[in-house]
Amino acid sequence: GFAADNITLMNDGAELPHHLPFKNNIERQLQLLLATVREQDMVVMAYSGHGLHVDGVSYLCPSDALTTDPSKTMVSLDTVYRLLAACPARQKLLLVDACRNDPSLPGAKSAATMKSAEQFVASLGHPPEGILLLTSCKAGQHSLEDPDLGHGVFLYFLMQGLEGAADA
Repeated sequence: GFAADNITLMNDGAELPHHLPFKNNIERQLQLLLATVREQDMVVMAYSGHGLHVDGVSYLCPSDALTTDPSKTMVSLDTVYRLLAACPARQKLLLVDACRNDPSLPGAKSAATMKSAEQFVASLGHPPEGILLLTSCKAGQHSLEDPDLGHGVFLYFLMQGLEGAADA
């Protein structure tokens, strides 16, 4: 139901460089979108990937994320919340299709990484007033991705429902 001009899809296979899911591109596209929003509009932002909590800040991890330099290579969840909260749209929906567990490799878990995952989960649990948040799983669970779908299972079925399958 959204006009094609009002939709920006960013993914690893994007043909246009500014649609690659890098930190700067994500933040720029979000700012461009929100600059055009009016009070009667609805804003939907969907993210599929991983999230981390580093040095007191929760981040969404784009393709160019480096755990050694999160502030320069990851998208701060606080920034996303701030931008959404400041836009005039009455309806704001944030969809997060991301594991809410420790993303470390098996056998590499530590108390520090477990605490990071728990803190990321906690920051997702309390979006600012006026922002509706739907997540693919609860704390400690895995979000599933299907290579045949090209993205997460949660977003696939959510999009199917929005396209009318939920009406049946």
